[in-house]
Amino acid sequence: MPKRDASQEALEQVEKATDSDRAKGEDLLGSEDLKRKLREAKEREAKSSDSASSAEGVS
Repeated sequence: MPKRDASQEALEQVEKATDSDRAKGEDLLGSEDLKRKLREAKEREAKSSDSASSAEGVS
């Protein structure tokens, strides 16, 4: 088993002490405008991947 990284070990100790999960990307964005832009980009990406998979199924 590889030796544990000191940073990872410290992170796990903090998570245990605070009983919290790691922050997600959206949580790290301070600006509501940035959060909105990220959400909109994710929605566009989901729509484009849905369109692509629908097109593959059509003969």
